[in-house]
Amino acid sequence: MGDPILSDQRFEYYAFISYSHKDEKWAKWLHRRLERYRLPNVIRKQLGETAPKPPYKVFRDVTDLGIGALRENLHKELDDSRFLIVICSPNSAKPNAEGKHWVNDEIKKFIDMGRIDRIVPFIVAGTTYAADPNQECLPPAVKENNILGTNVAVDGKESAFIHVVAKILGLKFDHLYRRHMREERKKKWLRSLAGAVLLVLLGIGVDYERTKTAYYQDYFEYVCLPQGLFPLTGEQVRHRGHSWKFSTHHWKLSSVACVDSYVQLVQPQGAVDRPASEKLYYRDNGSLDRIEECDADGNTVRIRQVSLDDKRVDFKDIAGHPAPMGGMAPIGLTLNSFNLGENSDIVAWEFIYGPGEKSLEVHYMNPMSQPVCDSDNLFGFAYYYLESRQVGTLLVLNSDYDGTEGPGGVGGQDFVYDAKGNLTDITWMDKYGKRHNNLESYVEEKRQYDEYGNMTEADYFGVDQKPALTKGGYAKKSCSYDSRGNQISEATFGLKGEPVLDSTGAARWEAQYDTQGRKIAESYFGLDGKPVLNRLGIAKRVIQYGVNGKPAAEVYLGLQGEPVLGTGGYGGIAWQYRDDGKVSQINFLGTDGKPALNAMGYASVQMHYSNQDGRLIEEDYLGLDGQPALGRLGYGIACCDYDRSGHISELWFCKSLKGLALNPDGWAQAFFQYGNSGNRTEITYKGVDEKPINCKEGWSRAELQYNAEGQLVHTDLFNTRGGKVKSGK
Repeated sequence: MGDPILSDQRFEYYAFISYSHKDEKWAKWLHRRLERYRLPNVIRKQLGETAPKPPYKVFRDVTDLGIGALRENLHKELDDSRFLIVICSPNSAKPNAEGKHWVNDEIKKFIDMGRIDRIVPFIVAGTTYAADPNQECLPPAVKENNILGTNVAVDGKESAFIHVVAKILGLKFDHLYRRHMREERKKKWLRSLAGAVLLVLLGIGVDYERTKTAYYQDYFEYVCLPQGLFPLTGEQVRHRGHSWKFSTHHWKLSSVACVDSYVQLVQPQGAVDRPASEKLYYRDNGSLDRIEECDADGNTVRIRQVSLDDKRVDFKDIAGHPAPMGGMAPIGLTLNSFNLGENSDIVAWEFIYGPGEKSLEVHYMNPMSQPVCDSDNLFGFAYYYLESRQVGTLLVLNSDYDGTEGPGGVGGQDFVYDAKGNLTDITWMDKYGKRHNNLESYVEEKRQYDEYGNMTEADYFGVDQKPALTKGGYAKKSCSYDSRGNQISEATFGLKGEPVLDSTGAARWEAQYDTQGRKIAESYFGLDGKPVLNRLGIAKRVIQYGVNGKPAAEVYLGLQGEPVLGTGGYGGIAWQYRDDGKVSQINFLGTDGKPALNAMGYASVQMHYSNQDGRLIEEDYLGLDGQPALGRLGYGIACCDYDRSGHISELWFCKSLKGLALNPDGWAQAFFQYGNSGNRTEITYKGVDEKPINCKEGWSRAELQYNAEGQLVHTDLFNTRGGKVKSGK
């Protein structure tokens, strides 16, 4: 390596670039590269203190001189430059259009200063010593003095540049070029790596923002978070009646939905009760905050608020009020006498996980975070998981959280699955684990499936493991499906495999679907396979849909396909909806498709909801004239109000917009009070005169008492005079 010529400190510039302004592009490029150039690390270390310090200042006349004094100051700038770099081309080899040859003049002045050995020709175009004067690239002063330079066309652009660097820094070209190219390869590798990292980061960013979906046969919840079981292919999903769709956004599970082969929401069926879909929301720290449970229409019906330690969920309604698991008796169409034993203060579940997360106990809690029971005196339930993470056993629990008996003496269920995850066997048992009849009068249900996981057969057995009739009147049912997993038929059979009528009055029903997978017709058949009127008095119902995709109307047909009135006194129903998807009106139709009075004496029902929280607050029962109709109910309007905790605090009935009316149970108003734990502690009935009135059971006011576990332990009933008419549990 040569000695750098940097000891002479009188020079302001490392080099002066001389060029024709037609070659300004090359001059700019070389100027920029020289001033930005940095020696390779290994050479800087070898040179130590003598290494030239960047930036390497270079003079380029148009850049550094004012236009008016362009050539007058050249002598000074040339004198202050160590080297003269000449951009050589046919443009700089001859005078300009005015006959001036500035480049050649600058070369001659540099030679006159005794620096001929510091002139560096940089050939960018043309030919040296060309026979054709128009192709000559060397200015006369370079050519006459036989000054050697570097040629971009011959040496390559990068090599020619390093020739210039080596010359002006006093370094050996070969040594500098090898180190330079090694550094360039390293830089190129680093740039490639940076580019790859950038692509990865961009890919990660896109992946982070993209919503991804996956489909599963089943799922279980691990610390409140659903996790899919038995992945499904797209082909499998297109042939199944329902699958679980998992959607992930920002690398977190955002929703779980039960969908059909058209990826439309459907109501799920399985070993454990589940909503049609769940939407998951997270806290800023990434932990699960809440889960919104939705129905098959996509409407949020309940919220599960998850605690910070994932060991408790609090149930809330869509307005954020506590949502008692027991609930209250509904108003309007299904109004009945209130069940005084109904417990309404279960507002939370506490989770107790077993070793290895192979079991889970769910304990019922009241608003005071105390253990509480439901109306069946049960304090919770327990799951025991199989290796597949599916529920293997479900048990109901008593106040000590031991196995107990629920309604009908049932203490729990055992579940068996096949290798594909299909639920093949359900057995009901008592608290000792022995086979026990459930409320439908059978002990065991065995299922069979087609290749896509659609259930094709269910058989029912008794304690003796022999076929048993369910309360529906059959011991077996078989189902068939179309290519999209839509159930197109279901037939019921008796103990010996013979066709039997089920509780609906038909031995088989068949369904038809539109191209979107919506059921558009359902027909009923008898034991002989011919159309039959079911117990609703219809042989076929036809369903029509509105632009919102929801059912708009259904029409009832008879044995010959003619319009008929069912046992409810109407030949069809039409629905109207609000913008938020809630039903706003139900209309009953005659066989001519026009409004008709049903068997209860009204033609339509209007629903009204609270503007604040969307709760149902009023139902109007209207006649053909659109006015409230008393009919068999005895009232035309039913209204209710809620307290701050979301409990119904008042319920009343009216003949019309004015004036109270008695309902079939004998009262016009009901008032409810609740204790701190949420239990209903008092009920008061009043008549149309807003004075206390006895219901048909002979009492006007009830006082209810509960123990610490929330069990109803004592009830006192009083008449309108305040006299006690009944006392006890």
